[in-house]
Amino acid sequence: MPFVFHSPDDYSFEKVGIKGKIFDTKFLSDEIEFSVIEVEKGHETKIIEKECIFSYFILEGYGSFEIEGVAEKCTKGDLVLIPRNTVF
Repeated sequence: MPFVFHSPDDYSFEKVGIKGKIFDTKFLSDEIEFSVIEVEKGHETKIIEKECIFSYFILEGYGSFEIEGVAEKCTKGDLVLIPRNTVF
């Protein structure tokens, strides 16, 4: 089993204002996934994830997450955790 996972070379997904690379960790568990996500300034979307906890570590820049209708500011170095069944 590897202990170090290198960033994928290619993007796994690209949508309007957001793109990301998904690390190949499915053999560890179907309940966890690790991604690096790049977001354009001003990107807005709503998500309700029912199966997993989302965690975002802010690598650079600043912004906010609207979580359950409350704007939560974040900046470089912050960790954002969003529980299952939460609108964000």
